[in-house]
Amino acid sequence: MNIFVRFKIWNAKRKRLIGIRKQIELGAPVDAEERELFVIKNKKTPEQYKTEYDQRQADIAERQRVLALDKAEKKYSFPGLYLREDKDGLYYFGNRFVEYTDKYYLVDFQWAGPVYNVVSHSVTTGTDRHSSNAGKAIVGGVLFGPVGLVAGAAGKKNTKINHHTVTTSEQKEIDTSALLVFINARTRERVMKQVTCNTTWAKKYTSLRYTSL
Repeated sequence: MNIFVRFKIWNAKRKRLIGIRKQIELGAPVDAEERELFVIKNKKTPEQYKTEYDQRQADIAERQRVLALDKAEKKYSFPGLYLREDKDGLYYFGNRFVEYTDKYYLVDFQWAGPVYNVVSHSVTTGTDRHSSNAGKAIVGGVLFGPVGLVAGAAGKKNTKINHHTVTTSEQKEIDTSALLVFINARTRERVMKQVTCNTTWAKKYTSLRYTSL
């Protein structure tokens, strides 16, 4: 038997086994010959294979369900707080999807408002002119010796021309603390979460979904 005939037989058997496997996966019955061929090739009965296949399909469906729920949630990362919002508008804490956990209504945002520091900057403009006393130093040396030379040189000085100092002040906002107030949807317990806040973050906090209870 040449290689082409062997390949043809092998391919026909492979296709038949694939067909039998599809029958089993769909729950269709197999005859005695098909069962025997399947057991020899797969080392398990059609019933065992069907049970394992159904479990794999159930696991895939569950992963897809959880992935869809995870993708549907909104994720927030605030200074000091990770927050997730589910499809029903309820919140829970953390940065990972958890299906069964306590969920909360967001009911209030408490902040005293922006706080600023005053920062001052001074800029001085103008030039310095250096006056030279070299001649005086020589004369001092002639008249009074080395002591006079030092005294004459010490007379060097700077003259400030058109010096002008301008001081400007600006307000710089500093971070403060704020509170996000939650109510446990199951127990009605009141929970407060402290977060870092400034004007920019305040806009993000106030854009969240709030519930009036």
